[in-house]
Parts: sequence; structure tokens; C-alpha cells
Amino acid sequence: MKRTLSLFTKDHSGSISISIAISIVMLIGAVGAAIDYSLLFKSRQNAQYAADSAALSYLKQYLNTNNETKAKVSAKAVFIGNASEDKGLIWDVKLEPIKQQDGSLIAEISAKTTARTSMLHLIGMDSAEISVSAAAGAPIQSISAVVAADVSWSMRGQDLLAVKAASKTFADSMYNMVPAFEAGLNLGVVPYAGSVNISRASSHANRLLKGWEYASPADTEFGQTKHYQVGAGCDDSQDRHVETVKLTWDSAEFPVQRFRWESVNFTVPGPDETLADGTTRPTEEQRSEMRCVDKGEVERLEWSGCLQTRQSEFSSEAQLAFGEQPPIPPTRHTDGDPHCPDASSAMRTDIASRSEFDNYIDGLEVGFSTAHDVGMLWASRLFSPDWASFFNIDSRPWNGEKFPKYLIYLSDGKAAPVGYAFGDYAGRTEDLINENTRNLCASLKSKGVQIFGISYAPPSDPNAVEIVESCASERSHVISDSGGLGSVLTSIASSIKTGGVRLIR
Repeated sequence: MKRTLSLFTKDHSGSISISIAISIVMLIGAVGAAIDYSLLFKSRQNAQYAADSAALSYLKQYLNTNNETKAKVSAKAVFIGNASEDKGLIWDVKLEPIKQQDGSLIAEISAKTTARTSMLHLIGMDSAEISVSAAAGAPIQSISAVVAADVSWSMRGQDLLAVKAASKTFADSMYNMVPAFEAGLNLGVVPYAGSVNISRASSHANRLLKGWEYASPADTEFGQTKHYQVGAGCDDSQDRHVETVKLTWDSAEFPVQRFRWESVNFTVPGPDETLADGTTRPTEEQRSEMRCVDKGEVERLEWSGCLQTRQSEFSSEAQLAFGEQPPIPPTRHTDGDPHCPDASSAMRTDIASRSEFDNYIDGLEVGFSTAHDVGMLWASRLFSPDWASFFNIDSRPWNGEKFPKYLIYLSDGKAAPVGYAFGDYAGRTEDLINENTRNLCASLKSKGVQIFGISYAPPSDPNAVEIVESCASERSHVISDSGGLGSVLTSIASSIKTGGVRLIR
């Protein structure tokens, strides 16, 4: 008996089998855990990407549509669409109401699901929970946006109608702001041709003017003047008129005084006449000659609304001094079309509502010549903190995260300095206008302004696209015809409204 028991205690083969069996079970459990962990990790990665995308979508859709309910529906669809790679998982998605916190809007999403295990169920672990969350935020911003629109002669007819329709589409989106952003929107428009009409940009714009005289050549038809020379009166080859600025606090008028070269009868002393008594008396002789005659005031015109722009202004941000700026006269035309856009096409600042914007856009008319640089100059001034008091708008700093500035620059043509031959406009060339424009665009971009450049197609000249493209910020230039312009401007409006959206966790 003792021998039998002794043999049994010395036989270890059974215990080894048990150890191997236990080890195999442990190994299977470890391999199963690794497999399931890898699968669960991948599922969680996919779900986190889906949550991040949904949080961004939620806040962007809200900012774009001003409709939180629709934004939630869209964001949930984004999450489900991105998480659908894991078949069979049913997600419980929760979107929190968008909240305002620490000067920002915040959109939060969380989601959880229960995933069945592949191997761990062999050791009694049938499922595991996966949960993810994400949040997107956007600083509450005071947005400044300016549309600098070329309304020169090449934009006449159907092209201008297309621009008007697309601009209204842009306004539809821009004025549909969420309440937190609505009060901070400042939307302006700077139409330009040969100049920019500023008569409606400020209640005291006319105070910039200085007294100035213009004299026209002989072929002048009043109201259709083609050329101006400083001076007054006339000589033997000219029939001139003179416009003199007359300023009041509320308006600026141009009394038009005409001078005509015409035959004038006059008397001159003749030879003395000897009388019978031997005395003499003076005599007069009637003569006539061509003289410059002041015919008096022939009409009274309102200021055109445009100033002559000195070259030095393109490199200065300072406000213009009152009483020192020479105007473009109201009779400055080429073949009946004004270099200065008329009052209906005057630049506007801080347009208060969509209906006001639409009414204004409906009234836009074309002018003559194309001064990209003058248009860009007044757009730049509309952004400038130094000019805020002139325009009676809030002063907003350059490069401010909560004060983003956007310029939408639209043109179909190259610079066209047609007819510039007077005063401070003498000597302007296409190359000079382009150089000024590029320098202004570079300055704006260095101060944090994003420039969206739209080359309206077909361009009036093959080189017309280059100046717009060179001005645009990186990846912000597009060529569009009338059919696509509305969608382009809608996309730009979306970029402006959602430009501050970021993932915050």
C-alpha cells in the first residue's frame, strides 16, 4: 500500500496536463482580449471621428441656418453616417442645446453603444460599452464685410443684373445671423467705376471739399463735359464754363458760370473835333471785337459725390482733412456716362437690414472707367479704425479674433483710366492703378483681412483675371459666370459666418 501511494506521488504527468490546460485557457483569453480590444479601439476611433465631425457640423449648421433644430438633425446624420462603418452598432446620440459661455458659442455631442465581443464571451464577457464625446466652439464675433463691386461700363446689361441677383442671395445668408452674432454685423458695399461716390457714406462727406474751379473746352455740352482745365474765362478758340464749389453744412453745389467768346460793341476815344470857335471836344468811335463775355450762372448742379484721389492717399491710412479735397465735378462724363457713379450707386456703410440692402442693390447703375485702386482704397477705409468716426460706425481693430474683416472683390475688367486728364487725376495709367491695387490688397491681408476674389466671366480682357487673383487671399479666388455667381457668394457667406468654428475637446 505504501509503495503504491509512493509511486502515485512520484507521478507528475497529470499535474502537467492540468497546468497546460490552464495555460491554454489563459492564452486564449489573452488572445481574445487582444483581438476584442483592437476591435473596440478601432470602433471607438471611428466613433470619435464621427463625434468630432458631428460637433463641427452642429455648430456650423446652426451659424449658417439660425435653426438649432435643423442643425441637430443634420449633425446626428453626420455622426451616424461616419459611425456606420461598424455594422450592427446602435448608437444613443445626445446633442446638448447650444450654449453661450465665456464669450463663445459651444455645441456638444455625446454618444454611446454596447458592442458584442468576439472572443471574450468565452470567459463570460459578452459585451463592452463604447462612449465618445466632442465639443465645437466659436468666439462670438462682430463681423465686418465689404463688397467691392466693379460697376464700370463693361458690366452693363445682363452682367449687372446677374450681380444684383447674386448679391441679394449673399444678403439672404448674411442677414440670417444667429442672435449672438446679429448685432455685430456690419455689411457695406463699395461700387466703383472711375471713382467711388461717397455722398451717402457720411453725413458730412461734403465737408471734405475745397473750393475748386473747372473750365471746359469749346465742344462742351452742359452736363456732358469731357475735359477740364484749371482756370476761368476764355480765349479766341474756346467757349468755356466754370464750376465753383459752394459749400453749406448740408450740401455742396456747383453754380455753373458760362463764358462765351463773342462779338462785343464798344466805344473808344476818337480824334478831337475842332469846333467853329476854334476849340476842340473829344469824340467817340464805335467799334466791335471778339471778347470773352461772362454770361452769368447758367445752371446749378449738386456735387457728384466723388473726390479726386491724390497718389499719396494710397499709402496712408489717415483721415482726409476737411476743406482740402478737390472734387470730381458733376459734369465729368465720357459719352454721357459718369466717371463718378451716381447717387444710387454711392457706397454704403453698415446697411441695417436685408430689405434695405435689396432696395439699394436694385438701384445700382454702371459708370465709366475702371479704377480698381480707388474702389479698394475706400473699402480699406471702411475697415480702418482711423476712419470709423467719419463713417459713424464702430471702431474695430485690425487682426482681432473677435472682429474679423472680409472683403469680397468682384470685377470683370482690367484697369481703364479713360479720360483722366485733369487735376490730381492727370497722369494715371493702367500700370499705376494695378500697382496701387496690389499694394492696398497686400496691406489689407497683412492686417488680417481675408479677401475673396471673384473674377466675373467672361472677362472683358484676358489680363483682367490676374489683378483679382493677385489680390485674393490664399485659396480664395474663383472665376464665375452669371449662372454660378449666386452659389459662389452663398459659399462665401457660409465661410464668413462659420470662420471661427473650432473643435475645443
